[in-house]
Amino acid sequence: MKEVFPITDTSIQLDQKDEISSGRSRIVYLHPFDDSKIIKINRNDGLQIDYNAKEYEAYEALSPKARALFVKCYGYVDTNLGKGLMFERIKHYNSDQTRIYTIQQLIEQKSPLINDELAVKVKDFLDVLTDEKIITHAMQLGNILVQCLPNNQVRVLGADCKIINNKEFIPVSSIFPFLIKCKLRRRAKRCLEPLLAALAHK
Repeated sequence: MKEVFPITDTSIQLDQKDEISSGRSRIVYLHPFDDSKIIKINRNDGLQIDYNAKEYEAYEALSPKARALFVKCYGYVDTNLGKGLMFERIKHYNSDQTRIYTIQQLIEQKSPLINDELAVKVKDFLDVLTDEKIITHAMQLGNILVQCLPNNQVRVLGADCKIINNKEFIPVSSIFPFLIKCKLRRRAKRCLEPLLAALAHK
């Protein structure tokens, strides 16, 4: 049974009808009074990991340049389901197109949005993360969103900036920071490969 927190005058009341997506660690709700925002709530998975805290900490640590590449975070809000983390809701410029897809989903759908321009934008996105030595879940095509803009333009955005733990038996990357960049270049190359392969088969 889902734990329900006491209702207060300032808490936002979320209902099952407000749920718009669900992941392994969190449930995403549409803000009931502002459809330009979403609220992420931690799942009660028994691990007691505060995924919202991990993402908020990572977001706050981003440089302004890197932060502009991620979905905007507005901070914490109180809800009847517990403390939530509120974000901008990414929408296409055309209101008739409501669903935002990840690069991975667009590849699977053989979408016409998969083109050279998009590949360049994804590479630029990955280059910023590499240059700033940000080891994040956003270096996965399933965590990069594509937003349609006017004049057939697109924008790519990271959907999750939580940091991936840099697991090393001997922490050589801490001793030689340039090794982090080497690792990130390899990770970025692996991330980009499926997109380039999809382009090659068009």
